Amino acid sequence: MVSHLLGRNELADHLSRLSARERQVLELMAQGMSNKAVADALVIDLKTVQSHVARIMAKLDLLPTPDKHRRVLAVLAWLRNYLAIRLTKRVTHDGLVPCVSRITWAVEMDRLDEGGGLRLDDQLCFALYAATHAITRRYRPLLDEIGLTYPQYLLMLTLWQDGPVTVGRIAHRLELDSHAVTPLVERLEIAGLVRRLRGTDRRQVVVAATQHGRDLEAAAAAVQAEVACATGLDPRELADLRRQLRLLAIQLAPQTRSLPHSAAAMTTTKGNRS
Repeated sequence: MVSHLLGRNELADHLSRLSARERQVLELMAQGMSNKAVADALVIDLKTVQSHVARIMAKLDLLPTPDKHRRVLAVLAWLRNYLAIRLTKRVTHDGLVPCVSRITWAVEMDRLDEGGGLRLDDQLCFALYAATHAITRRYRPLLDEIGLTYPQYLLMLTLWQDGPVTVGRIAHRLELDSHAVTPLVERLEIAGLVRRLRGTDRRQVVVAATQHGRDLEAAAAAVQAEVACATGLDPRELADLRRQLRLLAIQLAPQTRSLPHSAAAMTTTKGNRS
């Protein structure tokens, strides 16, 4: 089975024809994502994903036929290429394929810091931790002026973008537990910014912005623009940083550990957002 997957075939060879964006779409397809899920992950519209998929099929010479599933064949080609890269590496004594990126990183760290040992200044986690605190501190006084805390601001962003949604959907978007969202909703409801409704499923609570809440979006946009300006980054640099951080979050997510990870940068979203 392994030798069959590792063997070169015409489809695997054709992968070199794909652009970086098309490779990323195919990698997400290989994780079992639908076109809609790919669009959500890359923050692009569904038609754009469908165009990428069509180009992937064309470049892999996968023409529509009644007896073959082109999407499966494209994913198998990608998996064959992925396994060829991973499984041809030397297997460790315990039978596991070593993490190439981990080995490369260790060698690079040895080169940069011959003294050895862990250094706080070398830690990505601390850099992210410090940057997160810095940006929330910058937001805090500006959001105070419009009557929002930073978590409330994130919840309102969800409603401004997605419209009325369930508490569960808000929790998913903000990567929080539902019980952490409910107190935020309650405070915003007291402030007159949101209202809670029963959905078609009576067991679900739908949260919607009130007119007052919708009117607040303009003031929040001014706050966001001021924070974006304070970063000192131009719109392209902000977009690149945002893509890299989203990719990092996907890479580290526990549910994707057993699957091939996306290796290309994610798409730029509209606007100069920080």
